[in-house]
Amino acid sequence: MEEREDKIRKEIQKLIKESCAFDKVPSLEFQKFHRALLRFSFDALSVELNYEDKIISVRNSKPSNSKSLEIGDFEGAILQNVNYTDLEETLSGCVSVGAYNECFFRHLLNDLDRLRDDEEIKIA
Repeated sequence: MEEREDKIRKEIQKLIKESCAFDKVPSLEFQKFHRALLRFSFDALSVELNYEDKIISVRNSKPSNSKSLEIGDFEGAILQNVNYTDLEETLSGCVSVGAYNECFFRHLLNDLDRLRDDEEIKIA
């Protein structure tokens, strides 16, 4: 079991390294990967990245009363900006151990493989 978790974490780390090798902006598939990883890590409603200014904008829920937020209710959410100096290091910090995390990372890897397969079909 631990071997599988290690293998998945190594694949995610490899993907993070590959996705951070860009000049100005990564490909759309890598942008989607970054947002998904950060959204999961921050347990956020939404995440946006400004690669040029090195800012991650995170929208988290914050109930304004005892009634919980409804899904997609951004009025009661708070926006936080997180500055980073090294995106690869920041994303690597999002990779943690746990059964739920392993499942999510496997899902991310499978999604990216599917996107790449679709792209190869379009190119051919």
